[in-house]
Amino acid sequence: MNGDSAQRAVFERLVLMGMNDEWEMAVRMMPLQYGCRMRRPSFEVQDFESKWGEWDSARRRIRLSWRLVSEHAWMEVREVFLHEMAHQVADELFGGDATPHGESFKRACGVLNADPGASHDYVSSRDALARGVEQEEDRIVSRVRKLLALGRSPNRHEAESAMAKAHELMARHSLDIHASGGAPVYFSMTLGEPVVRHVPADYAMGQLLRDFYMVETLWISAWVLARARMGKVLEVSGTRENVLMASYVHDFLGRTIDEQWEIEGAAHAYSLRRRNDFALGFIAGIRETLAAKDVELGRESERMRALVKHGDAALTEYFRRRHPHIRFMGRRGVYVDPDAHQAGREVGRRTVVSRPVEHGGETGGRFLPPASM
Repeated sequence: MNGDSAQRAVFERLVLMGMNDEWEMAVRMMPLQYGCRMRRPSFEVQDFESKWGEWDSARRRIRLSWRLVSEHAWMEVREVFLHEMAHQVADELFGGDATPHGESFKRACGVLNADPGASHDYVSSRDALARGVEQEEDRIVSRVRKLLALGRSPNRHEAESAMAKAHELMARHSLDIHASGGAPVYFSMTLGEPVVRHVPADYAMGQLLRDFYMVETLWISAWVLARARMGKVLEVSGTRENVLMASYVHDFLGRTIDEQWEIEGAAHAYSLRRRNDFALGFIAGIRETLAAKDVELGRESERMRALVKHGDAALTEYFRRRHPHIRFMGRRGVYVDPDAHQAGREVGRRTVVSRPVEHGGETGGRFLPPASM
């Protein structure tokens, strides 16, 4: 076996381990009446030329494309895998379909929270979103993107005003959707790649998104290929516009924390261990700015006050249907270095959202199935 073949064999073994653990986790999260009837299939990686994966009912195996697993991020691999697993559920629990993606398959996707479209025409979340915005000519998204482009302005007050105005536009847009009487359509998307160990600042970031960007957030289990074990990744749920905003803010603040830490950490000679304290302070500074804007919005009307304080009841219902077994639990406090925390807080107060990222990267998300209320 030459070097390339040996490396591929090792990589395939990690992928197969991941497929196995993702299958087990998916079964564990299914309603008991379905999960107890599931039988483990075999897993393979295949050199497909024209498809990402398949469920072979005759041989009871799920196969994924080598091109998919070797060229795409794991969260994209995971979505295709769950798509093929949905075919297994449809065939073995729901009686199968006369057509490949019939009612039994759709029912199985609902049980697994799988993407019915994660097949041969799979596209990234940013591409999917761009297509949707172009088709809908969404003026709110366009206006918000222009406002956020001011984020690199040398004028601090102009930039802070742009961030606050963008936040206000998103709140008003959400209110308008509900006031129109239409049925909001919700999406779920994962942000970044799974990690075995998250620091407290990661959880603070997720809470910031939930509190101010009208999305629901949850840390879900997913395979960490580099560590050969299960980890966690942040999932956000909401309307298309709000999920995009949350994804963008998540990416932007992560990059900005890295950049500002390089400056502030060096200036104050902080040890690397204090980076999390700095990040927590940074996020706290951002939180203060957005909280002040929410107070201002809440003074306008009872409906706006209710939206700011209580959020979107229809989204909460969608989220609880998607994750019926979750339990909300508080997190224990942690010690932080007060100087590093305060330095981060001051930077956070000054920080605004900069120009949108036009091209997806490792931190980009993948939209999961939409749902309307």
